[in-house]
Amino acid sequence: MRALLLLLVLNTLPLMLVGEAESDKLQREYQKQDDKLARQSNPIKRAKILIKMSQIDMKEVALQVQNGDLAAADEFLKRYIDTIERVRQALKDSQRNARKNPSGFKEFEISLRKQLRQLEDFRSSYSFDQRELVDKAIQTAQDHQQEMLGAIFGLDPANLKQEAKQKGPAK
Repeated sequence: MRALLLLLVLNTLPLMLVGEAESDKLQREYQKQDDKLARQSNPIKRAKILIKMSQIDMKEVALQVQNGDLAAADEFLKRYIDTIERVRQALKDSQRNARKNPSGFKEFEISLRKQLRQLEDFRSSYSFDQRELVDKAIQTAQDHQQEMLGAIFGLDPANLKQEAKQKGPAK
């Protein structure tokens, strides 16, 4: 029995250490991007840095979900929601016409599209009563994606929301 337990611990220890090393690497990269953000005054460049930060957040969530630590994953989901709110605000602050010059807007929409697929995958790892934060992240990302599409293509975001509701949830 002890030998079996020892074997189990020895087999899972390397996976845990790899996960911690990966998390440390991601935290260093996040801090590097945060330092760049502090030095940047151009709203579009700030938005692009924040997009990278949101991608790091998603990698952290994936790592924590893979390790079965949903409480830690939730903390990164909160940071992710805050980060995409900051991207949206930076793009709004740019007062740029997204139809004429979509740089930043387009990158954000593409990033959100990929992240929404990831969030849907994460959702299945949570039990029904633990999904509130994942659902909030999904809703926030969908809202921002619709807003970016509206800005880029000159469509009314309210009409896009209406069409999305009629088609059903994103898959």
